[in-house]
Amino acid sequence: MHYCIVGAGLVGALTAKILVDEGINPSQIAIHETSHLLMPAWRNSDFGSYQALAGFHGFEMPRCEETVSLLSSLCTSSILHSYPTKRFLNIGSFIVPYSSPLDQWPADLSDGLSHDLERFSNPDSVIVNPSSYLFSHILNCFRRYNEDLKDAFPLFYPWFFPREYSFDPNSQDEGHRYQQQIRDLKLTPYYLSPSSFPQLADELFSALLQLGVSVHTGSNGLRLLEDESKSKILWTTNAYPLLNSVGKVVDGSTRYLSSFLFSIDKPPFINQSTFSEILVVNSRAPWLYRVSAASNIYNQFQLLAECISLTEEEPQVDSIHMVLKQIFPDYHFGYMGKTLPRQVKRFSDTDLRLMSAALEEITAANPRLIVAGPSWGPLNMAKAAPLARSVVDSCKS
Repeated sequence: MHYCIVGAGLVGALTAKILVDEGINPSQIAIHETSHLLMPAWRNSDFGSYQALAGFHGFEMPRCEETVSLLSSLCTSSILHSYPTKRFLNIGSFIVPYSSPLDQWPADLSDGLSHDLERFSNPDSVIVNPSSYLFSHILNCFRRYNEDLKDAFPLFYPWFFPREYSFDPNSQDEGHRYQQQIRDLKLTPYYLSPSSFPQLADELFSALLQLGVSVHTGSNGLRLLEDESKSKILWTTNAYPLLNSVGKVVDGSTRYLSSFLFSIDKPPFINQSTFSEILVVNSRAPWLYRVSAASNIYNQFQLLAECISLTEEEPQVDSIHMVLKQIFPDYHFGYMGKTLPRQVKRFSDTDLRLMSAALEEITAANPRLIVAGPSWGPLNMAKAAPLARSVVDSCKS
């Protein structure tokens, strides 16, 4: 039996590692990647004449323990540096710590909120009662995620609300349960990050090659389904192309991701505290969703502003600069460049149900095919090891 892994991302690499650990001969394992880059998400992006990671990258601990353990067994020379997770919220003109309770919010910001939590956890009531400062900004920003407020609201609630407003206790989402533990102050999270993610990616695949796993770039994973061999096909990347291949297309809505790099004249602090990221809901720049200090681990004079917009032209440097000055009034910024907009699809809950049903039909017609997740877009690194292990377990059954 041969195992063809589609996707040279973190899930694909860890799937290969777990197969080897389970006793599969490495010569029977091949990784196929459509692009010509291994671990493309870990590669630097062009910001004009500069290069940097286009997103916030780090292993959030203790959530990523299994992922880091598997990586460390392969990448023995890479050193992961630890630093605390300190998240803040920017809501209009206010800055508050992520896990602050309601009584620690400024009065003007908490006005319109109450301990009547059920009323505010229902998106229908938000439409009828946009009575608070917070909701006024959400109503100006929600279209960056979805045209329908009800579908977009879970990306604001309870992230931008006081600690008392909780994630659904019955949620099946591991990430929601983890975030609730942080909000309840039951966990003290921290990040692990290498000196260079591109270097870590190279070391990871070098180790797999040394084990005897073969790696193929520029390879069309869909063509593997046409192969008459008895190889297992382990799909560990975005499953959307599988739907396209059989005409089961769900359009969703189109958004554009872009990142802006700014220099800053001194290491940034908020209320005399360092920070790892600031989640943003701000009517002045409704497409700006996060400001991160990811690059500040090794270069303390850069900030990354990440945007999701309805058009390629929408994010404006002046508006982002205005929000940065609002957050850091005593600092000076210089615009360094931005990435080219990258088109992404956003799906409603109805879309996702249709897509999952279509994928079940595809896998039923192709017994050799095992799909991780499924995933319809970028994955949190914490989910990589559990997904990889579930793929391998499915191979056994």
